Amino acid sequence: MRLTATLLLLACATFAQTADESLTFEVASVKPHTGDTPGRPPRTAQDPGRIVMSNRLLRSMIIEAFGIRNFQLEYPAWMDQDRYDLVAKIPEGATK
Repeated sequence: MRLTATLLLLACATFAQTADESLTFEVASVKPHTGDTPGRPPRTAQDPGRIVMSNRLLRSMIIEAFGIRNFQLEYPAWMDQDRYDLVAKIPEGATK
């Protein structure tokens, strides 16, 4: 149920954007966090060719990706509980 809702939410966000080739990833993966240390703080890796986020709330990833504030996003309660890992490869020459 949650996976379906997550995919639907991400699909809606994709269709709402304009077609701009500069806003693409070569490959991206978003998976539920399965770490064995539930109290471990969220982590974002610093690599110019990749985005790696571990143990992050989906709500936080959306807010960061779209540059919005928490009050601008309405979301179900599970988006404030379930954590995800994201890995994305950025095309060469992409800007922040």
